[in-house]
Amino acid sequence: QTCRSVASKVSQSLSIEIDNEGMNKVFQGIDVPCLFEHLRSSYMWKKWSDNRTEKSTKDELITFLKDGHMKPELAWNIMIGSKISSRNKAAASMHRNLLSQVKDMFNEAGKGETYILCPTTCCLPFNKKIRYLKSIYDKDMRSYVEWLRPTYAVTLMNCPTISIPVGLTSTGLPIGMQIIGPENSDGELIRFAAYVEGLVEFKRVPGPLITLSKENIEDSTDSMFDGPKTWRGALEHHAQTCSDLKTLL
Repeated sequence: QTCRSVASKVSQSLSIEIDNEGMNKVFQGIDVPCLFEHLRSSYMWKKWSDNRTEKSTKDELITFLKDGHMKPELAWNIMIGSKISSRNKAAASMHRNLLSQVKDMFNEAGKGETYILCPTTCCLPFNKKIRYLKSIYDKDMRSYVEWLRPTYAVTLMNCPTISIPVGLTSTGLPIGMQIIGPENSDGELIRFAAYVEGLVEFKRVPGPLITLSKENIEDSTDSMFDGPKTWRGALEHHAQTCSDLKTLL
C-alpha cells in the first residue's frame, strides 16, 4: 500500500501512466523461486566441492554442521546444489527467457526513462530474534531466503536496482521500495531515485526511531510472521526438503 502510494505520487508529479502489470510481464512463465534456488545452490555447491571428492565433501559438510561451524541454512543450500546438476540446461534456458522478457518489457515501454517500482521485501520488519521467516500470513516459505523473494527476483534480471526508504510502520519501523531501471542505466536510476526521495519527503531521524522497553522487545510477537529462533529450529525446517539433514535430527 505504501509503495502504491509512492508510485501514484510519481505518476501525478511527472504526468505519466503506471502499468500495474509490468512485473507480471517480466516474470511470465518463470518459476522464480526454483530458478533462484538452482543458481544459488549450484554456485555454493561448486565453491564448496572444489578440490574435494563427492564423499569427502558431504562428510566434511556434516562435520562442520555438527561442530557448529556452519549454519543449517547454508548447509541446506550447498546440499541442494549437489542434487540439481542434471537440471543445469533447463535453468539456463529459463534464465535466458527471463532476460529476454526483461528486455522486451523495457523496449515496449517506448522512448524515455522507464522504471519498475516494487516493495523491497514481502513483509514488514519482524522480531530480530527470528532468524528468518518460514511463514508469512499462513503461507509457508520453503527456505530461509523465500521472504526476500521481491529482492532476489530482481537480481535475476541483470538490471541496476536501488532501494530507498519510503515510510514507517505504526511502530516506527522502516518500509523500503526498490526502483529498477533498464540495463546500463545506473546514472539515470540514481537521479530518478533522488527525485522520488524528494517527493516522499522521508524524514531521517537521528538515533532510534522507536523506544521500547526491554520487556516489550522480548515479548513482542506477531502472529502473521513465524520463523525459527534457534539453530535446531532452522535445521528442522530445512530438513523437510533435504534428506541429508534429517540424519542430524
